[in-house]
Amino acid sequence: MKEEEIIKDFEIRSERIDQIPVIYGFLERMHVVEIINNVLPKPHGNWKGLSYGELAAGFILYILTQGDHRISYVEDWAASHIETLRHYFPGATAKDFTDDRLESLLEILGNAEWRYWEEIEKRLGEHLISAYRLPTEVGRIDTTTGSVYHTNDQDGGRRYTSLRLQQRPPP
Repeated sequence: MKEEEIIKDFEIRSERIDQIPVIYGFLERMHVVEIINNVLPKPHGNWKGLSYGELAAGFILYILTQGDHRISYVEDWAASHIETLRHYFPGATAKDFTDDRLESLLEILGNAEWRYWEEIEKRLGEHLISAYRLPTEVGRIDTTTGSVYHTNDQDGGRRYTSLRLQQRPPP
């Protein structure tokens, strides 16, 4: 009898995770959530749910998995991946990814007066970019060249453009 009750209460959900775990792993190693949360001001007092850093990471996941940056589609995408997203953002709901919330985040990031983006780039660069002292007795240069060729259409505008890379032989 108990086994039948357990089976009745059991629900299976299937959800595509695509590249979300791999991309989030890189975002985590880059400390994107922490850096954005430390640089941007706290959201207003009525803001509930994800922080700006978590929202930004979720938006980056959407952009990179869907190849799309339109904010109006993120909420539906989040709803279809909510169990996976909750693994990285506990308590998240699809409503955390509304276009209004994303617009608020992007407005703050893109504000020319406050210039938060510059500080975020600086902090990301501090631990992502490494400089090494290399031996300078021998120097090498990459002699790859690039050429661009155009053909003009009848109106005088460029119609076709092609790029050709050539490797020059070493001297």
